[in-house]
Amino acid sequence: MRWLSRFLKNWENELIIITHDRTFMDSVVSHILGIHRCSVKKVEGTTEKYLEQIALEEEIHEKTRINQEKKFKETEIFIERFRAKASKTTAVQSRVKMQAA
Repeated sequence: MRWLSRFLKNWENELIIITHDRTFMDSVVSHILGIHRCSVKKVEGTTEKYLEQIALEEEIHEKTRINQEKKFKETEIFIERFRAKASKTTAVQSRVKMQAA
């Protein structure tokens, strides 16, 4: 392992390493590449930095999902509230179309 570690640290070309040994991997790599949410993520640094980046993206994804859900419910309430009013017909139809898209 020591010989391999020294060899890889001095390697000047690119190389893909697949391993479960994080300590070894962090000692010899400059970037981490992983698959998350059906896309490839490349992060410079250690596995810890990669995992932090994934956690941040998950937090953003969850907040976005909650906001979209909230807007969807607000639109549904608006549609139900004003569906019968003639003066709001165009606004309701617009929201219904927006909701369907």
